[in-house]
Amino acid sequence: MTSEAQFQSAVDRFKYEVARELGIPLSPGYNGDLPSREAGRIGGKIGGKIGGHMVRDMIRLAEQQLRS
Repeated sequence: MTSEAQFQSAVDRFKYEVARELGIPLSPGYNGDLPSREAGRIGGKIGGKIGGHMVRDMIRLAEQQLRS
């Protein structure tokens, strides 16, 4: 697995963790049944934007995982 693939994997794991903590039923694969209001709370490819603070936290956590 390349560093870029590892990074993307870490970001994806964090995205699902955030969704779970927010009570949003996000799952890998198809999420077409997910209301746009909930999708917008997560960001990424499914729509919306995550605030800059949350993005910085995601990057920091992903970098830590790559180092370990």
